[in-house]
Amino acid sequence: MPVRWGVPVNIPEPPGVGSNIVPWQELKFNPLGLFNLRRHLGALPHAPGVFSTYQGRFLASDIAWFAAGLSGDGDHVTATDAFHQLFSTVREGVPPGAQGQRLRKELQTNVQNLTFDLVNLYGYIL
Repeated sequence: MPVRWGVPVNIPEPPGVGSNIVPWQELKFNPLGLFNLRRHLGALPHAPGVFSTYQGRFLASDIAWFAAGLSGDGDHVTATDAFHQLFSTVREGVPPGAQGQRLRKELQTNVQNLTFDLVNLYGYIL
């Protein structure tokens, strides 16, 4: 059953979306976690058109929600024969094959774009 946003929006549902929203403390940084975070935050039905007009910015802020605090979490050292724990988290709930690769590539592109935007913004405040 598709998610009801209260306003017309185009937010593709990743695989594994259920009828219940995942609790805040169980949100993870992967396509499903980002989608469920947006379900918690909503699409501003009380301000029609705002979410659709600025959807890219709202979805970038969802990535920033997960990224906040990572630079100071003390979890930057990974064994040479292992992957960082986020490597597995990003893959949780993502199907194997071409569909999973597409979802991960979209997430990678969105993170990269936000990173470049922030670096550009940082240059303005120096």
